[in-house]
Amino acid sequence: CVPVSNIVKSIFVKVGEHFEMHLVPGDRKLDLEKIELESGCKVRMATPDEVKEYTGYSIGGVSPICHVRAFKIIVCDGFDATEKIFAAAGSSYAVFECTLSELKKLASDWMDYKTKSQEDDEISFTL
Repeated sequence: CVPVSNIVKSIFVKVGEHFEMHLVPGDRKLDLEKIELESGCKVRMATPDEVKEYTGYSIGGVSPICHVRAFKIIVCDGFDATEKIFAAAGSSYAVFECTLSELKKLASDWMDYKTKSQEDDEISFTL
């Protein structure tokens, strides 16, 4: 049995003029008002078309890694680092299993690759 807290929700939002993805534990909600206060920018959920354009995935199967465009990724607090986590793998019918540290490594390596291939897009990874 997988704890809901270790199911990754990949939430894609627009912050000002830029997009970012928040990896949120399954039992938590993303606080858009907090992001707005911290960033000083208007924040909204990305539209389904924007999600598809930037990630390459449709809503319901958005993977936290391997996106078609570069953008900032934030791993939110609340995952149990001692247990496996499960994330979408590009389809609403597919998931992958890894540890939190493995997910951070995969995402970090992907962001390094995207930085080199898309120099004009802002990209970072927050541990």
